Amino acid sequence: MPSDCLVLKIEEVDPSVTEVIDNAVFILYDQNEGRYILRGKRNDTPDIKFETYNFSCDSTIDIIDYLSFIIDNNNLLNYRLYNMTDLPFSSDSIYFNNLVEYATGSNELVAYDSERFSKRMLKTRIQILKNVYNTY
Repeated sequence: MPSDCLVLKIEEVDPSVTEVIDNAVFILYDQNEGRYILRGKRNDTPDIKFETYNFSCDSTIDIIDYLSFIIDNNNLLNYRLYNMTDLPFSSDSIYFNNLVEYATGSNELVAYDSERFSKRMLKTRIQILKNVYNTY
């Protein structure tokens, strides 16, 4: 990955349970491989400790279809766009826990909270990852 990489974090929030994040997904675009990288995890409950998940896909539509399936349309979304530096060169070496650690207020570029699910808005925000990048 280049020294600076845009990373989108999407948090799914259940409005009936104030400020509880149900699911968190990081999305970045690997310019070398020409693919989107998804790293995510559901929030643990007292009864269940959820595993992280790691996927990649080639198109924006595939990500939107996947997110449409895993996100409850009645929940709200928080969006965070980060400029992350010093990520591993290979996206296969980028893990959810690393992204959580790297996602700080100092590298957050913008945040939008409590938005309704919209495929159109999701598409616009995901395409930014592919279209705004550094050459290296």
